Amino acid sequence: MCLTLVIKMFKRIRLAALVFLLFLASCALPQQGVRQPQQYTEVPNRAGYARLNSFFTLKDSRAPAVRMTIDEVSVLDGNYWLPLNSQPLTIDSEKLADAQMFLGAIVLPPGTYSEIRFSFTSVQMGDATGTWKDMNGVPATVEISLAETIHLAADDSVALFVSWDVQKSLTPGGGFEPILQATMATRQLPLDLLYVSCPDIDTIFIVRADTNRVVDAFGITGGPTWINALPTGGDGFLYVLAAQDRLVKVIDLATYRTVDFFPAPLNDAPTFMQVDAAGRVAFLLDDKSGYVSRMDLRSGYIEARTYLGFEPHFAIYIEEKNLLAVSLALSQKVQLLDADTLESRGELSTGGRPQGLLFTNDLLYVAEQGDDTVAIFDLNSRRNLGRIVVNQGPMRIADTDNQIYVSHRMASNVVALTPGQLSVFREITDLGRTTEMAYYPTFRRLYVVDERAGGLAIIDVNANLLIGRVEFGARPVGLAVLP
Repeated sequence: MCLTLVIKMFKRIRLAALVFLLFLASCALPQQGVRQPQQYTEVPNRAGYARLNSFFTLKDSRAPAVRMTIDEVSVLDGNYWLPLNSQPLTIDSEKLADAQMFLGAIVLPPGTYSEIRFSFTSVQMGDATGTWKDMNGVPATVEISLAETIHLAADDSVALFVSWDVQKSLTPGGGFEPILQATMATRQLPLDLLYVSCPDIDTIFIVRADTNRVVDAFGITGGPTWINALPTGGDGFLYVLAAQDRLVKVIDLATYRTVDFFPAPLNDAPTFMQVDAAGRVAFLLDDKSGYVSRMDLRSGYIEARTYLGFEPHFAIYIEEKNLLAVSLALSQKVQLLDADTLESRGELSTGGRPQGLLFTNDLLYVAEQGDDTVAIFDLNSRRNLGRIVVNQGPMRIADTDNQIYVSHRMASNVVALTPGQLSVFREITDLGRTTEMAYYPTFRRLYVVDERAGGLAIIDVNANLLIGRVEFGARPVGLAVLP
Protein backbone atom coordinates (compact mmCIF):
# COMPACT_ATOMS: atom_id res chain seq x y z
CA MET A 1 0.00 0.00 0.00
CA CYS A 2 2.76 2.45 0.96
CA LEU A 3 4.67 1.57 -2.19
CA THR A 4 1.57 2.31 -4.30
CA LEU A 5 1.19 5.74 -2.67
CA VAL A 6 4.85 6.53 -3.29
CA ILE A 7 4.53 5.61 -6.97
CA LYS A 8 1.42 7.78 -7.33
CA MET A 9 3.13 10.73 -5.65
CA PHE A 10 6.19 10.31 -7.90
CA LYS A 11 3.97 10.34 -11.01
CA ARG A 12 2.25 13.51 -9.81
CA ILE A 13 5.57 15.21 -9.19
CA ARG A 14 6.78 14.26 -12.68
CA LEU A 15 3.56 15.58 -14.21
CA ALA A 16 3.85 18.86 -12.29
CA ALA A 17 7.47 19.24 -13.40
CA LEU A 18 6.50 18.62 -17.02
CA VAL A 19 3.72 21.24 -16.84
CA PHE A 20 6.16 23.72 -15.28
CA LEU A 21 8.72 23.14 -18.05
CA LEU A 22 6.06 23.57 -20.73
CA PHE A 23 5.01 26.83 -19.06
CA LEU A 24 8.58 28.11 -19.14
CA ALA A 25 8.93 27.11 -22.76
CA SER A 26 5.76 29.00 -23.66
CA CYS A 27 6.96 32.21 -21.99
CA ALA A 28 10.10 32.68 -24.05
CA LEU A 29 10.26 31.06 -27.44
CA PRO A 30 13.64 31.25 -29.17
CA GLN A 31 14.08 31.37 -32.91
CA GLN A 32 14.00 28.00 -34.61
CA GLY A 33 15.98 27.38 -37.79
CA VAL A 34 16.29 31.05 -38.72
CA ARG A 35 19.59 32.25 -40.12
CA GLN A 36 21.32 34.78 -37.87
CA PRO A 37 21.72 38.22 -39.48
CA GLN A 38 25.20 39.06 -40.68
CA GLN A 39 27.16 42.04 -39.43
CA TYR A 40 26.70 45.02 -41.72
CA THR A 41 28.61 48.21 -42.43
CA GLU A 42 26.43 50.95 -43.78
CA VAL A 43 27.68 52.46 -47.03
CA PRO A 44 26.98 56.23 -46.91
CA ASN A 45 25.57 58.16 -49.85
CA ARG A 46 27.46 60.82 -51.82
CA ALA A 47 25.88 63.95 -53.29
CA GLY A 48 25.18 63.58 -57.00
CA TYR A 49 25.83 59.82 -56.97
CA ALA A 50 23.50 56.81 -57.29
CA ARG A 51 23.19 53.76 -55.07
CA LEU A 52 23.20 50.06 -55.97
CA ASN A 53 21.90 47.62 -53.31
CA SER A 54 22.48 43.93 -53.99
CA PHE A 55 20.73 40.84 -52.61
CA PHE A 56 21.58 37.13 -52.92
CA THR A 57 19.36 34.02 -53.13
CA LEU A 58 19.54 30.40 -54.24
CA LYS A 59 17.77 29.32 -57.40
CA ASP A 60 16.65 26.13 -55.62
CA SER A 61 16.41 25.98 -51.80
CA ARG A 62 16.85 22.16 -51.93
CA ALA A 63 20.38 22.54 -53.27
CA PRO A 64 23.34 20.38 -52.15
CA ALA A 65 25.40 21.53 -49.17
CA VAL A 66 28.00 23.87 -50.66
CA ARG A 67 29.61 26.93 -49.17
CA MET A 68 31.71 29.44 -51.01
CA THR A 69 33.92 32.11 -49.47
CA ILE A 70 34.10 35.38 -51.39
CA ASP A 71 36.59 38.12 -50.67
CA GLU A 72 35.11 40.71 -53.03
CA VAL A 73 32.12 41.48 -55.24
CA SER A 74 32.74 44.30 -57.71
CA VAL A 75 30.90 46.38 -60.32
CA LEU A 76 32.57 47.35 -63.60
CA ASP A 77 32.78 51.11 -64.08
CA GLY A 78 34.33 51.54 -67.51
CA ASN A 79 37.81 50.02 -67.11
CA TYR A 80 37.74 49.78 -63.30
CA TRP A 81 36.21 47.29 -60.90
CA LEU A 82 34.63 49.04 -57.89
CA PRO A 83 33.90 46.96 -54.74
CA LEU A 84 30.26 46.30 -53.98
CA ASN A 85 31.43 44.23 -51.00
CA SER A 86 35.10 44.01 -50.04
CA GLN A 87 34.61 42.08 -46.79
CA PRO A 88 35.14 38.29 -46.66
CA LEU A 89 31.76 36.64 -47.00
CA THR A 90 30.79 32.98 -46.71
CA ILE A 91 27.61 31.87 -48.46
CA ASP A 92 26.35 28.54 -47.11
CA SER A 93 23.60 26.96 -49.22
CA GLU A 94 22.25 24.98 -46.23
CA LYS A 95 21.93 28.04 -43.99
CA LEU A 96 20.64 30.32 -46.73
CA ALA A 97 18.04 27.83 -48.05
CA ASP A 98 14.97 29.78 -49.23
CA ALA A 99 15.96 33.03 -47.50
CA GLN A 100 17.54 36.14 -48.97
CA MET A 101 20.75 37.81 -47.80
CA PHE A 102 22.08 41.32 -48.26
CA LEU A 103 25.13 41.05 -50.50
CA GLY A 104 26.43 44.61 -50.39
CA ALA A 105 25.94 48.19 -51.58
CA ILE A 106 27.93 50.74 -53.51
CA VAL A 107 27.54 54.39 -54.54
CA LEU A 108 28.33 54.98 -58.20
CA PRO A 109 28.53 58.01 -60.49
CA PRO A 110 25.55 58.34 -62.85
CA GLY A 111 26.04 56.12 -65.87
CA THR A 112 25.49 52.69 -67.39
CA TYR A 113 26.63 49.43 -65.76
CA SER A 114 26.41 45.92 -67.14
CA GLU A 115 28.85 43.59 -65.31
CA ILE A 116 29.71 42.40 -61.81
CA ARG A 117 32.57 40.18 -60.66
CA PHE A 118 32.93 37.63 -57.85
CA SER A 119 36.38 36.87 -56.39
CA PHE A 120 36.60 33.48 -54.63
CA THR A 121 38.82 32.37 -51.77
CA SER A 122 37.54 28.80 -51.48
CA VAL A 123 34.57 26.53 -52.12
CA GLN A 124 33.71 23.48 -50.01
CA MET A 125 31.13 20.73 -50.23
CA GLY A 126 29.55 19.04 -47.22
CA ASP A 127 28.56 15.41 -46.80
CA ALA A 128 26.08 13.57 -44.60
CA THR A 129 28.55 13.42 -41.70
CA GLY A 130 28.98 17.18 -41.59
CA THR A 131 32.47 17.07 -43.04
CA TRP A 132 33.47 19.83 -45.49
CA LYS A 133 35.95 19.15 -48.29
CA ASP A 134 37.60 21.62 -50.66
CA MET A 135 36.36 21.43 -54.23
CA ASN A 136 38.60 21.31 -57.28
CA GLY A 137 39.03 23.80 -60.09
CA VAL A 138 37.60 26.81 -58.29
CA PRO A 139 38.19 29.92 -60.45
CA ALA A 140 39.80 32.97 -58.89
CA THR A 141 37.14 35.26 -60.34
CA VAL A 142 33.91 35.02 -62.29
CA GLU A 143 32.52 37.91 -64.32
CA ILE A 144 28.76 38.06 -64.86
CA SER A 145 26.94 40.11 -67.45
CA LEU A 146 23.72 41.55 -66.07
CA ALA A 147 20.51 40.32 -67.64
CA GLU A 148 19.82 43.95 -68.51
CA THR A 149 21.96 47.05 -68.36
CA ILE A 150 21.58 49.34 -65.33
CA HIS A 151 21.06 53.02 -66.10
CA LEU A 152 21.72 55.10 -63.00
CA ALA A 153 20.88 58.77 -62.54
CA ALA A 154 21.93 61.01 -59.66
CA ASP A 155 20.09 60.18 -56.40
CA ASP A 156 18.78 56.86 -57.74
CA SER A 157 18.72 53.88 -55.39
CA VAL A 158 18.05 50.54 -57.08
CA ALA A 159 18.10 46.85 -56.23
CA LEU A 160 20.18 44.16 -57.97
CA PHE A 161 19.43 40.48 -57.36
CA VAL A 162 21.98 37.67 -57.74
CA SER A 163 20.81 34.06 -57.91
CA TRP A 164 23.08 31.00 -57.50
CA ASP A 165 22.26 27.66 -59.16
CA VAL A 166 24.15 25.36 -56.80
CA GLN A 167 23.36 22.07 -58.55
CA LYS A 168 24.53 23.25 -61.96
CA SER A 169 27.69 24.71 -60.41
CA LEU A 170 28.94 21.19 -59.57
CA THR A 171 31.05 19.60 -62.30
CA PRO A 172 32.15 15.94 -62.70
CA GLY A 173 35.07 14.85 -60.54
CA GLY A 174 34.31 17.19 -57.64
CA GLY A 175 34.87 20.39 -59.61
CA PHE A 176 33.12 23.72 -59.26
CA GLU A 177 32.12 26.30 -61.85
CA PRO A 178 29.74 28.88 -60.32
CA ILE A 179 26.50 29.50 -62.18
CA LEU A 180 25.32 32.93 -61.12
CA GLN A 181 22.68 35.20 -62.62
CA ALA A 182 22.21 38.91 -61.90
CA THR A 183 18.93 40.70 -62.65
CA MET A 184 17.29 44.01 -61.88
CA ALA A 185 13.95 44.36 -60.13
CA THR A 186 10.67 43.87 -61.98
CA ARG A 187 7.77 46.17 -61.24
CA GLN A 188 5.42 44.64 -58.65
CA LEU A 189 1.64 44.62 -58.58
CA PRO A 190 0.44 46.66 -55.58
CA LEU A 191 -0.44 43.52 -53.62
CA ASP A 192 1.17 41.92 -50.55
CA LEU A 193 3.84 44.61 -50.32
CA LEU A 194 5.59 46.16 -47.34
CA TYR A 195 7.39 49.51 -47.69
CA VAL A 196 10.44 50.23 -45.51
CA SER A 197 12.22 53.58 -45.22
CA CYS A 198 15.96 53.83 -44.55
CA PRO A 199 16.73 57.54 -43.99
CA ASP A 200 20.51 57.19 -43.69
CA ILE A 201 20.73 55.99 -47.31
CA ASP A 202 17.74 57.88 -48.80
CA THR A 203 16.08 54.63 -49.86
CA ILE A 204 12.66 52.99 -49.71
CA PHE A 205 12.82 49.18 -49.93
CA ILE A 206 9.86 47.08 -51.06
CA VAL A 207 9.37 43.64 -49.49
CA ARG A 208 7.00 40.92 -50.71
CA ALA A 209 4.97 39.74 -47.71
CA ASP A 210 4.38 36.27 -49.18
CA THR A 211 8.10 35.51 -49.69
CA ASN A 212 9.66 37.93 -47.16
CA ARG A 213 12.16 39.09 -49.78
CA VAL A 214 13.20 42.50 -51.00
CA VAL A 215 11.83 42.83 -54.54
CA ASP A 216 12.56 46.46 -55.39
CA ALA A 217 13.94 49.78 -54.13
CA PHE A 218 13.81 53.43 -55.07
CA GLY A 219 15.60 56.56 -53.95
CA ILE A 220 14.02 59.54 -52.24
CA THR A 221 16.19 62.40 -51.04
CA GLY A 222 15.87 64.21 -47.73
CA GLY A 223 16.10 61.35 -45.24
CA PRO A 224 12.74 59.49 -45.48
CA THR A 225 11.59 58.48 -42.01
CA TRP A 226 7.87 58.08 -41.26
CA ILE A 227 5.76 56.69 -44.10
CA ASN A 228 2.09 55.88 -44.69
CA ALA A 229 0.75 53.90 -47.68
CA LEU A 230 -2.83 54.49 -48.84
CA PRO A 231 -4.79 52.87 -51.73
CA THR A 232 -6.07 56.18 -53.10
CA GLY A 233 -6.08 56.36 -56.91
CA GLY A 234 -4.30 53.89 -59.20
CA ASP A 235 -1.73 51.80 -57.36
CA GLY A 236 -1.90 54.05 -54.30
CA PHE A 237 0.32 56.71 -52.79
CA LEU A 238 3.10 56.71 -50.23
CA TYR A 239 3.22 59.72 -47.93
CA VAL A 240 6.77 60.29 -46.74
CA LEU A 241 8.22 62.60 -44.12
CA ALA A 242 11.59 63.66 -45.57
CA ALA A 243 12.96 64.84 -42.24
CA GLN A 244 16.19 66.42 -43.48
CA ASP A 245 14.39 68.40 -46.20
CA ARG A 246 11.53 69.28 -43.81
CA LEU A 247 9.04 68.18 -46.45
CA VAL A 248 6.07 65.85 -46.74
CA LYS A 249 6.45 64.09 -50.09
CA VAL A 250 3.75 62.21 -52.01
CA ILE A 251 5.00 59.22 -54.02
CA ASP A 252 2.94 57.59 -56.78
CA LEU A 253 3.38 53.86 -56.18
CA ALA A 254 2.78 53.13 -59.88
CA THR A 255 5.98 54.97 -60.85
CA TYR A 256 7.86 55.56 -57.55
CA ARG A 257 8.04 59.23 -58.50
CA THR A 258 7.40 62.23 -56.28
CA VAL A 259 4.19 63.83 -57.54
CA ASP A 260 3.81 66.49 -54.85
CA PHE A 261 5.54 67.88 -51.78
CA PHE A 262 4.63 70.27 -48.98
CA PRO A 263 6.95 72.19 -46.65
CA ALA A 264 6.65 71.90 -42.88
CA PRO A 265 5.69 75.02 -40.91
CA LEU A 266 8.40 77.68 -40.84
CA ASN A 267 11.13 76.95 -38.24
CA ASP A 268 9.81 73.42 -37.65
CA ALA A 269 11.84 70.26 -38.25
CA PRO A 270 9.21 67.49 -37.96
CA THR A 271 10.33 64.29 -36.26
CA PHE A 272 7.08 62.31 -36.59
CA MET A 273 4.14 62.10 -39.00
CA GLN A 274 0.73 60.41 -38.83
CA VAL A 275 -1.65 60.41 -41.84
CA ASP A 276 -5.40 59.80 -41.64
CA ALA A 277 -6.92 56.79 -43.41
CA ALA A 278 -8.24 58.86 -46.34
CA GLY A 279 -4.97 60.67 -47.03
CA ARG A 280 -6.54 64.08 -46.41
CA VAL A 281 -4.52 65.34 -43.44
CA ALA A 282 -1.15 64.76 -41.83
CA PHE A 283 -0.26 65.43 -38.21
CA LEU A 284 3.34 66.54 -37.69
CA LEU A 285 5.29 66.59 -34.43
CA ASP A 286 8.52 68.46 -33.77
CA ASP A 287 10.04 67.13 -30.56
CA LYS A 288 12.56 69.97 -30.33
CA SER A 289 10.25 72.97 -30.85
CA GLY A 290 7.40 71.23 -29.05
CA TYR A 291 4.80 72.03 -31.73
CA VAL A 292 2.06 69.83 -33.21
CA SER A 293 0.63 70.77 -36.63
CA ARG A 294 -2.27 69.63 -38.82
CA MET A 295 -1.53 69.78 -42.58
CA ASP A 296 -4.05 69.57 -45.43
CA LEU A 297 -2.51 67.06 -47.87
CA ARG A 298 -4.36 68.49 -50.86
CA SER A 299 -2.94 71.99 -50.53
CA GLY A 300 -0.14 71.78 -47.98
CA TYR A 301 -1.95 74.42 -45.90
CA ILE A 302 -1.35 74.28 -42.13
CA GLU A 303 -4.89 74.17 -40.76
CA ALA A 304 -4.02 74.15 -37.06
CA ARG A 305 -0.96 74.35 -34.85
CA THR A 306 -0.40 74.21 -31.12
CA TYR A 307 2.48 74.24 -28.68
CA LEU A 308 2.80 71.33 -26.25
CA GLY A 309 6.45 71.34 -25.22
CA PHE A 310 7.91 68.36 -23.34
CA GLU A 311 9.11 66.64 -26.55
CA PRO A 312 5.97 65.41 -28.33
CA HIS A 313 7.37 62.09 -29.51
CA PHE A 314 4.58 59.90 -30.89
CA ALA A 315 0.92 60.31 -31.84
CA ILE A 316 -2.07 58.32 -33.03
CA TYR A 317 -5.18 59.65 -34.72
CA ILE A 318 -8.32 58.15 -33.13
CA GLU A 319 -10.76 58.85 -35.93
CA GLU A 320 -13.91 57.52 -34.25
CA LYS A 321 -13.45 59.98 -31.38
CA ASN A 322 -11.88 62.74 -33.48
CA LEU A 323 -8.91 62.84 -31.11
CA LEU A 324 -5.17 63.03 -31.56
CA ALA A 325 -3.33 61.34 -28.69
CA VAL A 326 0.23 62.63 -28.25
CA SER A 327 2.84 61.15 -25.91
CA LEU A 328 5.11 63.75 -24.29
CA ALA A 329 8.47 62.10 -23.74
CA LEU A 330 9.75 64.59 -21.16
CA SER A 331 6.64 64.53 -18.99
CA GLN A 332 4.43 61.86 -17.53
CA LYS A 333 1.52 62.79 -19.75
CA VAL A 334 -0.38 61.80 -22.86
CA GLN A 335 -2.14 64.85 -24.27
CA LEU A 336 -5.55 64.42 -25.94
CA LEU A 337 -6.26 67.00 -28.66
CA ASP A 338 -9.24 67.79 -30.84
CA ALA A 339 -8.13 66.43 -34.23
CA ASP A 340 -9.59 69.42 -36.12
CA THR A 341 -8.48 72.36 -34.00
CA LEU A 342 -5.68 70.76 -31.93
CA GLU A 343 -7.25 72.25 -28.81
CA SER A 344 -6.83 70.30 -25.59
CA ARG A 345 -9.51 67.74 -24.71
CA GLY A 346 -7.76 66.46 -21.60
CA GLU A 347 -4.67 64.57 -20.56
CA LEU A 348 -3.71 61.22 -19.06
CA SER A 349 -1.16 60.85 -16.29
CA THR A 350 1.32 58.10 -17.19
CA GLY A 351 4.59 56.64 -16.01
CA GLY A 352 7.99 57.95 -17.06
CA ARG A 353 8.78 58.80 -20.70
CA PRO A 354 5.60 57.68 -22.50
CA GLN A 355 6.37 56.49 -26.03
CA GLY A 356 4.24 54.29 -28.31
CA LEU A 357 0.43 54.35 -28.23
CA LEU A 358 -2.30 51.94 -29.33
CA PHE A 359 -6.07 52.44 -29.31
CA THR A 360 -8.37 49.42 -29.51
CA ASN A 361 -11.80 48.59 -28.06
CA ASP A 362 -12.07 51.98 -26.30
CA LEU A 363 -8.78 51.30 -24.51
CA LEU A 364 -5.58 53.31 -24.91
CA TYR A 365 -2.33 51.42 -24.31
CA VAL A 366 0.74 53.53 -23.45
CA ALA A 367 4.36 52.29 -23.51
CA GLU A 368 6.00 53.78 -20.42
CA GLN A 369 9.67 53.59 -21.32
CA GLY A 370 10.96 54.98 -18.05
CA ASP A 371 9.12 52.41 -15.92
CA ASP A 372 9.30 49.33 -18.18
CA THR A 373 5.51 49.09 -18.14
CA VAL A 374 2.47 49.41 -20.41
CA ALA A 375 -0.44 51.40 -18.96
CA ILE A 376 -4.06 50.83 -19.98
CA PHE A 377 -6.63 53.63 -19.93
CA ASP A 378 -10.39 53.62 -20.54
CA LEU A 379 -10.61 56.52 -22.98
CA ASN A 380 -14.27 57.21 -22.18
CA SER A 381 -13.78 57.66 -18.44
CA ARG A 382 -10.05 58.61 -18.71
CA ARG A 383 -9.48 56.13 -15.90
CA ASN A 384 -6.29 54.08 -15.53
CA LEU A 385 -7.18 50.38 -15.50
CA GLY A 386 -3.74 49.10 -14.53
CA ARG A 387 -0.20 48.50 -15.69
CA ILE A 388 1.63 45.54 -17.18
CA VAL A 389 5.31 45.00 -16.40
CA VAL A 390 7.06 44.22 -19.69
CA ASN A 391 10.78 44.43 -20.55
CA GLN A 392 13.41 47.14 -20.53
CA GLY A 393 12.49 50.27 -22.49
CA PRO A 394 9.12 49.51 -24.16
CA MET A 395 9.02 51.39 -27.45
CA ARG A 396 6.01 50.63 -29.69
CA ILE A 397 2.71 48.76 -29.39
CA ALA A 398 0.96 46.91 -32.24
CA ASP A 399 -2.43 45.18 -32.50
CA THR A 400 -2.88 41.94 -34.45
CA ASP A 401 -6.63 41.33 -34.06
CA ASN A 402 -6.46 39.12 -30.97
CA GLN A 403 -3.01 39.89 -29.55
CA ILE A 404 -1.04 43.01 -28.62
CA TYR A 405 2.74 43.20 -29.10
CA VAL A 406 5.27 45.48 -27.41
CA SER A 407 8.76 46.15 -28.80
CA HIS A 408 11.76 47.14 -26.67
CA ARG A 409 14.68 49.19 -27.92
CA MET A 410 16.76 48.29 -24.87
CA ALA A 411 15.95 44.57 -24.93
CA SER A 412 16.22 42.01 -27.71
CA ASN A 413 12.63 40.89 -27.67
CA VAL A 414 8.96 41.50 -28.28
CA VAL A 415 6.31 40.49 -25.75
CA ALA A 416 2.73 39.49 -26.48
CA LEU A 417 -0.24 40.55 -24.37
CA THR A 418 -3.83 39.37 -24.33
CA PRO A 419 -6.26 42.31 -24.67
CA GLY A 420 -7.94 43.08 -21.36
CA GLN A 421 -5.46 41.12 -19.24
CA LEU A 422 -2.72 42.61 -17.08
CA SER A 423 0.05 40.13 -17.81
CA VAL A 424 2.54 39.04 -20.48
CA PHE A 425 1.69 35.64 -21.91
CA ARG A 426 4.50 35.23 -24.46
CA GLU A 427 8.01 36.51 -25.11
CA ILE A 428 9.81 36.19 -28.46
CA THR A 429 13.56 36.59 -27.99
CA ASP A 430 16.77 37.19 -30.01
CA LEU A 431 15.21 39.90 -32.20
CA GLY A 432 17.92 42.56 -31.87
CA ARG A 433 17.13 46.21 -31.06
CA THR A 434 13.39 46.29 -31.75
CA THR A 435 11.49 49.49 -32.54
CA GLU A 436 8.72 50.00 -35.14
CA MET A 437 6.25 47.25 -36.03
CA ALA A 438 3.73 46.60 -38.80
CA TYR A 439 1.16 43.82 -39.04
CA TYR A 440 0.25 42.11 -42.32
CA PRO A 441 -3.12 40.38 -41.74
CA THR A 442 -3.24 38.30 -44.94
CA PHE A 443 -0.32 36.13 -43.83
CA ARG A 444 -0.68 36.94 -40.10
CA ARG A 445 2.89 38.17 -39.83
CA LEU A 446 4.33 40.89 -37.64
CA TYR A 447 7.29 42.79 -39.10
CA VAL A 448 9.60 44.26 -36.46
CA VAL A 449 12.44 46.71 -37.13
CA ASP A 450 15.78 45.42 -35.83
CA GLU A 451 18.11 48.42 -35.76
CA ARG A 452 21.07 46.30 -34.68
CA ALA A 453 20.95 44.04 -37.74
CA GLY A 454 19.84 46.73 -40.17
CA GLY A 455 16.70 44.84 -41.14
CA LEU A 456 13.45 43.25 -40.02
CA ALA A 457 12.54 40.30 -37.84
CA ILE A 458 9.40 38.44 -38.96
CA ILE A 459 7.06 36.85 -36.42
CA ASP A 460 4.33 34.34 -37.16
CA VAL A 461 1.57 35.58 -34.85
CA ASN A 462 -0.23 32.22 -34.86
CA ALA A 463 2.71 30.39 -33.26
CA ASN A 464 4.50 33.49 -31.88
CA LEU A 465 7.76 32.35 -33.46
CA LEU A 466 10.51 34.16 -35.32
CA ILE A 467 10.25 32.71 -38.84
CA GLY A 468 12.60 34.87 -40.89
CA ARG A 469 14.61 38.03 -41.40
CA VAL A 470 15.03 40.68 -44.06
CA GLU A 471 18.35 42.54 -44.39
CA PHE A 472 18.91 46.00 -45.89
CA GLY A 473 22.46 46.90 -44.88
CA ALA A 474 21.07 50.08 -43.31
CA ARG A 475 18.92 51.22 -40.38
CA PRO A 476 15.18 50.99 -41.10
CA VAL A 477 12.81 53.51 -39.52
CA GLY A 478 9.34 53.60 -41.08
CA LEU A 479 7.10 50.68 -42.10
CA ALA A 480 3.93 50.85 -44.18
CA VAL A 481 1.51 48.35 -45.71
CA LEU A 482 -1.44 49.11 -47.97
CA PRO A 483 -4.61 48.56 -45.92
